[in-house]
Amino acid sequence: MEITDDPGIGDYSIELNPNGSPQAILYRGTKPFWRSSPWPAKQFVDIRNVSFINNQDEAYVTMDVFDASVIVRVKLDYSGLLMQLTWHESEGKWKKFWSVPDYRCESYGYCGAFGKCDPVVHVRRFECDCLPSVQAWRRVCRVASVKIPDTSEAVWLGLNMSPMDCELECTRNCSCSAYASIGIPEKGTGCLAWYGELMDTTINMEDGNNIYVRVDALELVRNKWNERLLDTINDAYPNDTLVANEGRTSHPDIAFFNLSTIITATNNFSPAKKVGQGGFGLVHEGQLLNGQEVAVKRLSKNSGQGIEEFKNEVMLISKLQHKNLVKLIGCCIQGEEPMLVYEYTNKSLDSFLFDFGLARVFNCDQIQEETDKIVGTLLIIAFNPFLKPLGKNDDDLKASRDTITINQTIQDGSLLISREKNFALGFFSPGSSRYRYLGIWYHKVREQTVVWVANRNHPINGSSGVLSINQYGNLILYSNHSQTIPVWSTNVSVEVTETDTCVAQLLDSGNLILVQEMSKRVVWESFDHPTDTHLPGMKLGLNRKTGIHQFLTSWRSADDPGTGDYSLQVNPKGSPQVILYRGTKRYWRSDPWPLKNYEIR
Repeated sequence: MEITDDPGIGDYSIELNPNGSPQAILYRGTKPFWRSSPWPAKQFVDIRNVSFINNQDEAYVTMDVFDASVIVRVKLDYSGLLMQLTWHESEGKWKKFWSVPDYRCESYGYCGAFGKCDPVVHVRRFECDCLPSVQAWRRVCRVASVKIPDTSEAVWLGLNMSPMDCELECTRNCSCSAYASIGIPEKGTGCLAWYGELMDTTINMEDGNNIYVRVDALELVRNKWNERLLDTINDAYPNDTLVANEGRTSHPDIAFFNLSTIITATNNFSPAKKVGQGGFGLVHEGQLLNGQEVAVKRLSKNSGQGIEEFKNEVMLISKLQHKNLVKLIGCCIQGEEPMLVYEYTNKSLDSFLFDFGLARVFNCDQIQEETDKIVGTLLIIAFNPFLKPLGKNDDDLKASRDTITINQTIQDGSLLISREKNFALGFFSPGSSRYRYLGIWYHKVREQTVVWVANRNHPINGSSGVLSINQYGNLILYSNHSQTIPVWSTNVSVEVTETDTCVAQLLDSGNLILVQEMSKRVVWESFDHPTDTHLPGMKLGLNRKTGIHQFLTSWRSADDPGTGDYSLQVNPKGSPQVILYRGTKRYWRSDPWPLKNYEIR
């Protein structure tokens, strides 16, 4: 996580994956981070009407609100959290209605292939189990009430097939590892089959489906699977076996190093490698086998700090980036003294490793930190310089029209206001950023809330930005008044004539559209190119005819709207599902298509 004033394209994106049974996927970069339940899934009580559409032309998720007076949005935050927010006018602030991933089991593939995660049984830690052993007299084993495995590679054998026929189709194919009979509204019972690994299975007692696992698939991994403790930093006595190849194992935010790797890197904690000492303990420099320079900070038994401070440091610093804070790479939890492993490329930042966690970053000293009993990274709560208003509110500027014609411009200082004054389009600077961006925000909300950014990766330095429609019918954003330096455009092929030119209009839905004036044909719309926010009426998915793929990507930070690490996409493969990615790694997954009791077409 970075600071909070940059609307450039961030690390996260959310897309509908139409493969298999459609599902939404949240990405951090190109890595899956979270996955929705695939189609179909049971409806949960909400203020929205969510539709999951899957047909030969399209696979997408969209939403509408039951009450038009309710202002609601779904945002992919730069931290990787997907949130639904509602505006409370009486309190003048946004409130979170729900968010994902909220707990460990929601993180994509947390238990690996052929594992299942139970978020209810364990309070302080989440353990993964193998899929249950098969009963000797049956060909398949029922796993009840689960969020079914990732459907990206699953296949619908039929949308109207009995459970008995579904089992028969699976068991007659040696490659079939599991199947599920899923009710599809207005169609009957569908048969969904998996061929290969079963990934991201989670116990879901209230809204889950049953899956049936083949004996051969279970036996295939019985000797490979070891029950592993996932929530290691929440356990005061971690499992010493949590190691992997090359001295570390993966985690969504950090790596877990084994002790031998750290000993090798620091030459057995040689005094010559010691670079400092602070309240936490000794700090040694070292070099990993891949050549990366690191600083290793040991939690001394005599430091006065315990496992709670260590947990705080790991959980928060692993997600935080700051110009005065070195990056946390991972930790080592073997032995009597837990260790933190930081980047060590800038030797001028040595001092930030020696104090209490983030104390120096937030201009605190150790005495103040001890007096307030705020230890390590908990200082962020009291001294967070990032919690500032989003940006300079440009709604106070003189309002303009809701359209732009070929002979008109929008310059820095003027606005487009939608007809019912729901949304405004203009130039803004997020947070403490000195750069200017063209964006759309809520006009009736007191706190400027940006929902779309045009030039997210190409900011304008100064107030000289100009938006206009060129002779070819495209919207063009220039960084200078003379309109010679373009930084963004709609870049569509439009047949423009003297009698049929293009007009841009900001709709009350928050959608900026480019329309041919005579034919009224929409040639481009911002809803097809979202940034980090999903609005009512917006599609998230894939148009199989046009090839347009609508997905969300997070900002880099609250100061930078550039493309961030996370993305949310509908994966159209198999049975479509929504998947959250962190880079290329899957981070969370929705229930797959079809969503039960939702509008299905």
